[in-house]
Amino acid sequence: MTYAPLSDLHDWHLVHSDQDIRGWKVIAADGDTVGKVDELLVSMDSEMVEAVRLDNGAEYNTDDIEIGDGVVY
Repeated sequence: MTYAPLSDLHDWHLVHSDQDIRGWKVIAADGDTVGKVDELLVSMDSEMVEAVRLDNGAEYNTDDIEIGDGVVY
């Protein structure tokens, strides 16, 4: 799967600005903070955000996260 950072796709935009979770804190199941969302990764095949990259370099598929009120789990 080929991903491109949304910030590099200058002609692409999220449907709703409230979908932009960059900068949001990411909390693990045990309650520990694991980082912040650094980038939204777009699948060039589906043309949808399918993963996020954290400020520590870790990447998570969007199927593996839940979005709360200003926080990602």
